[in-house]
Amino acid sequence: MPFQADLTIYDWIFFCNKNGVKYFFDQVQTLPKSIKIAAINKGSAQVLKALGHTVDFIGEGGSLEEIAKQFDQEKGEKALIVRAKISIKHSKECSN
Repeated sequence: MPFQADLTIYDWIFFCNKNGVKYFFDQVQTLPKSIKIAAINKGSAQVLKALGHTVDFIGEGGSLEEIAKQFDQEKGEKALIVRAKISIKHSKECSN
């Protein structure tokens, strides 16, 4: 799925799954230095780290509601949520 966005307007990029990470970085070569990276779980974080990225937040738990409570985003910060068009576990949850 083609991706186009002005990444400089975001404070965070939140990845919902491994496929989303892979497809995003197939299209985006560099990120703004100020942007922070969040992963929904350890699997997504491992893929991000393997690609050479620092992961500032890794969620733990079974539901997005639990992970959202853990995600301590400052007021006024903007987060871009990236997920694959088709994902196995979180496809409905991440799109809500």
